[in-house]
Amino acid sequence: MKQIPNILEKTGISRDYILAFGSIDNYIRRIEKKEEFRWIRLAENSYLNRPILKYEAYFSQAEYEQVVTDKNREIIKNLDRLVEEVNKMRENKQKDYEKLSKLWKKAKEIIFGKAQELLEDKI
Repeated sequence: MKQIPNILEKTGISRDYILAFGSIDNYIRRIEKKEEFRWIRLAENSYLNRPILKYEAYFSQAEYEQVVTDKNREIIKNLDRLVEEVNKMRENKQKDYEKLSKLWKKAKEIIFGKAQELLEDKI
């Protein structure tokens, strides 16, 4: 069994889990950059056709040890609710940029803790 990589001290969540949200990040960035329609459409298709894995699926307990700990149990529950909401939007073919942006920001806040929001404001 492997150790989960890059566990954040503040949250007990792996920073690598942010990659699970890659299709949303790509879609939002393409819209924000006002890229050509075809690139936005490709990113949209990726978002609509790739479900976001919950934390315990992304880091399978068959492969990794200590996926859920006392420190991260509640955080994982919050992430799971957020993932369910995003996947429900996907399944219903909802592409609401504003709502997805808020959910994406919330996912980053949950994974990295509120301090991440402050770091992004300075960049």
